[in-house]
Amino acid sequence: YPIPGCVVAALTHDIFINGCQFKFLIDGEVDEEAGLLYPDTPYQTVDDCFDSFIVELVAGSKDGRIFPAA
Repeated sequence: YPIPGCVVAALTHDIFINGCQFKFLIDGEVDEEAGLLYPDTPYQTVDDCFDSFIVELVAGSKDGRIFPAA
């Protein structure tokens, strides 16, 4: 069954306008900050992840091309 547009609009509003994904308190007794879950893993921005991906992608290609030749 297709999802009604009003449901998509409501979820989009709640996530992007109300900020339900990031505007909440962390209770130190029961909740953990995400960075504390993997202390040996260094913090990376999304840009850092994309840069690493491109470097690995180019390094794995035979002729230095990212996309296959037409």
